[in-house]
Amino acid sequence: MKKEITIKAFKNGVSKEKKDFVVIEKNMEIILNEKTRISLAISPADLREFTFGFLFSSGFISSEKDVKELHIDDDKIEVSLEQKKDLGEILSLGSSGGRHIESGQDGEESPFREKLVPDADKLLSLFAEFADRSVVFTETGGVHSAAVCDGETIKFFAEDIGRHNAVDKVIGSALLAKIDFAAHFLLLSGRISSEMVKKAFAAGLPTIVSRAAPTSLALEKARRHNMTIIGFLRGSRFNLYT
Repeated sequence: MKKEITIKAFKNGVSKEKKDFVVIEKNMEIILNEKTRISLAISPADLREFTFGFLFSSGFISSEKDVKELHIDDDKIEVSLEQKKDLGEILSLGSSGGRHIESGQDGEESPFREKLVPDADKLLSLFAEFADRSVVFTETGGVHSAAVCDGETIKFFAEDIGRHNAVDKVIGSALLAKIDFAAHFLLLSGRISSEMVKKAFAAGLPTIVSRAAPTSLALEKARRHNMTIIGFLRGSRFNLYT
């Protein structure tokens, strides 16, 4: 996830040579059924979990059983899928590079009958732990973090250069562990965009919590799907948007 380099640090007009860490970025290609190719930049960790999460949150698969074969190489991820969806479907590029299938989600009836609003005191404690786990960010400042929680503990955690990649990694971990997504929620370090809401909705996560802000479209989609959005969670404060 990181590599050590030598830099010159400048402070008050004085330069000093020192060691520093930078996050590793790799260009990878996902190849589905030897046909559909998706290029992305990613941190080379938890690639198996990322692949399952990406395929699940993008609508390519409905469960881990839809993946027949998975092979991860140095610069590509080859996947053989049960062909239930037209893999020629156009992928749209969201803000900050997030790719998702244009689906009929907006017209779907929400599966979330009851809102999941985490206990405030426990939420603050969980987010403090979330920040403590962001070791690569502390050392490099170059990654985003995501986690899946049950309101008591952080079940899955991941860091990546891409916000969407980090989310897909924890969704993939949760999918492979066969958790009940409806009883869990998503923690984020970055902005809550409409793509994040789409991913959470596709996975069945009813609540998103972040230290950053939501967008207007994210809130529109969250209200439509009866989802809870909490933003600007910093220290002992946060905003409940939906």
